[in-house]
Amino acid sequence: MSTQPGEKQAVDREQIRRWKANLETEIDGIAIYRLLAEAEKDPDRKAIFEQLAEVEVHHERVFREKLREAGVPVPERGPSLRARTIGLLARRFGVYERFFTNAEVSSQGHIWSTAAYVTDYGEKLVPSMYSDRRGNVDGEEPDEPENGFLWTLARKHGITFRDYGEMVTGPQGWPTTQRDLGPDISPTYPPFNMSIPDQQRADAWIAEFNQFVRDGAM
Repeated sequence: MSTQPGEKQAVDREQIRRWKANLETEIDGIAIYRLLAEAEKDPDRKAIFEQLAEVEVHHERVFREKLREAGVPVPERGPSLRARTIGLLARRFGVYERFFTNAEVSSQGHIWSTAAYVTDYGEKLVPSMYSDRRGNVDGEEPDEPENGFLWTLARKHGITFRDYGEMVTGPQGWPTTQRDLGPDISPTYPPFNMSIPDQQRADAWIAEFNQFVRDGAM
């Protein structure tokens, strides 16, 4: 089996390209985890982010060494705009990473994630809706937590918030808009609708975010 001229060089160039890309990813990872650690108030979670940053530091050194051994100059560079933006958002809006809910069905998950617990009504009646033994019970007042939702407490304590499609009535999903949301619902962000692409939601969120920035309303 013969090797064509230039074949090994092409493979080496591809390997070097991957190492450079991996190095950039690790540099961003270090920055993101450190920025998340700065924004995190819980000491245990803060320590986890700091430990993850140190792991990324080790990975960065590995790829720097591989590139040096290959004779490739490794200029110093900082984190990307994407990484810096994630840090800015974490400092402004807090860290809300990998949130899971303890629910048997989707509808219960909405209450868990917006009120931190599920009602007795939701535990006993909502699952049967998924077996077509009961009509749609989403949005019914008996399923609303006694002390309200996250936005109820936010308004009570003078904290501003914005709702993007959660518990907002639309062509599919939630049958009635949760009454406490009021004017804090984004008017351009589509509620639950499986017939539209997620890009449409992303475009609406980005457009409103940029408008808030221009208006100085962040």
